[in-house]
Amino acid sequence: MDRTALLVMDVQRGIVERYADDPGYLDRLAAAIAKARAAKLPVIYVMISFRHGHPEISARNKSFSAIMTGGGYTHDDPATSIHPAVAPQQGDIVVIKRRGLRIHRQ
Repeated sequence: MDRTALLVMDVQRGIVERYADDPGYLDRLAAAIAKARAAKLPVIYVMISFRHGHPEISARNKSFSAIMTGGGYTHDDPATSIHPAVAPQQGDIVVIKRRGLRIHRQ
């Protein structure tokens, strides 16, 4: 059984727009996504989204504590949406991570 897929991680507006120093990034990523779809490979998007009040974020987490204070990255925050240049299409899988993503091998 083939378990090959393309993981597209953290390409949300609020993240991508902070790192605009590589103007070709989204074009290269869009091309990779198009090739994966053409090859009939699953395209799996992994995105960050927190519940209101951010109960998932520990005050000890230095990376995310600023998000908690600012109230961002909730499901209705525009910064949470996947950048339209590489948006999911019908049939793609979207995984929402609320804390650290853990991958377990079977």
